[in-house]
Amino acid sequence: MTTDEMHYLVTIARYRNIGRAAEALGLTQPALTRAVARLEAVAGQRLFARHPRGVEPTAAGQVFVQRAQQMLAAYEDALREMHQMKAGQLGLLRVGCSPSVDKDLLATATRRLVLERPATQLLLIERLTTELLRLLEQGELDLVIGPVQGVLASTLMATPLHISRLNVVACASHTLQRQGALSLAQVQAEPWLLSAAPGPLRREIDEVLARAGLPPLNVRIEADSLTHLQFQLLRGTRLLGICSDWTLRAVSDMGLRRLEVRGLDLRRQMAVLQRRGAFVPPLAERLTALLREEVAQRESVPGPAT
Repeated sequence: MTTDEMHYLVTIARYRNIGRAAEALGLTQPALTRAVARLEAVAGQRLFARHPRGVEPTAAGQVFVQRAQQMLAAYEDALREMHQMKAGQLGLLRVGCSPSVDKDLLATATRRLVLERPATQLLLIERLTTELLRLLEQGELDLVIGPVQGVLASTLMATPLHISRLNVVACASHTLQRQGALSLAQVQAEPWLLSAAPGPLRREIDEVLARAGLPPLNVRIEADSLTHLQFQLLRGTRLLGICSDWTLRAVSDMGLRRLEVRGLDLRRQMAVLQRRGAFVPPLAERLTALLREEVAQRESVPGPAT
């Protein structure tokens, strides 16, 4: 399978439509259809199931597409490494960070990197972790800074940074703020602002509630990424939300405060995530080292847990 054919498979899987995929690739639809037929002949089975609105990868097609993505990422890694060796340049470092990342930590480490290496070029992308990991596996990011969610895929590796606690928060004027430690039933009954389902956090909370014999949370507002703008919606309302220790410090000026909830202990292992066996740019190695240095320095200074 050539690199062009790998691109064909990945593009068709992305658009779920031969015509739109052909347009994106700069091919005619008949030419792309013939290319797919050749690949299906090599595979000995259908890779895409046709339907009136387009196509869907078959089980075999999904395997082919996944392998094509991995091979393209490895190929582009090799080209990038060769270009850097030839030019003797540091190149571009592409970093993804989840909304729950301690931005003070990231800013401090990144600032040190830029001061050390003035020629540094950085691309910083903030998305939910599931989206960032997809970009990482496709070779569009060099590393992701975020929580380790569940069992890590065998294609990825994690360098631990620190444990981050997640907090239930509400407006300081919320009636629950005056009631001390709260039960799961008390917070379950309230309206919530949370990241869009499905996701590991939502599943974990719903599992805790189910074990207590309670229904899932009453989520009124969902967001792909919880930013300061979304947390503004908690002000003066009955809405509850969840944020990391860093975000709690950042939104305290909005009048949001932590609620103590018995039986809901949410913690995340924050880490630097990378593709196993992929080319690791020197900048990525250095940023990882700086992040770990900053974490070690913080942990050596007595103070509140983060």
